[in-house]
Amino acid sequence: MIDEAQRIPDIGINLKILHDNFPDLRILVTGSSSLDLANRVHEPLTGRTWTFHLHPFSARELTALTGVFEYHNRLAEWLVFGSYPGVLELENQEDKAAFLSELTQTYLYKDVLELGGIKHSSKLRDLLRLLAF
Repeated sequence: MIDEAQRIPDIGINLKILHDNFPDLRILVTGSSSLDLANRVHEPLTGRTWTFHLHPFSARELTALTGVFEYHNRLAEWLVFGSYPGVLELENQEDKAAFLSELTQTYLYKDVLELGGIKHSSKLRDLLRLLAF
């Protein structure tokens, strides 16, 4: 298991070497910067990878989890806070807002700013607010 693989120099070619020399070895590679990870990994690993996309819970999954009545009661909350698994586990709106704020500060902005070479994080936050509205 390799997490945050995008931070490892030449990760794609190193994974190719491991795969080619140890054909029975199975490696799970994850990263929070999927765009950067894809750029660094896919070309050297052509024909050697399976890509999995993990999405937030769908409306169907939430309905199966809570029932139709509860789904309709909580729909407004889920439209505001989303259906990210970590958020769904929290009980109150303050904790959900704090969790999402920490998540965006720690991962989203850090990765987006780093990938895009963006220097003014306030402008990125303003853009995301406009897109949300």
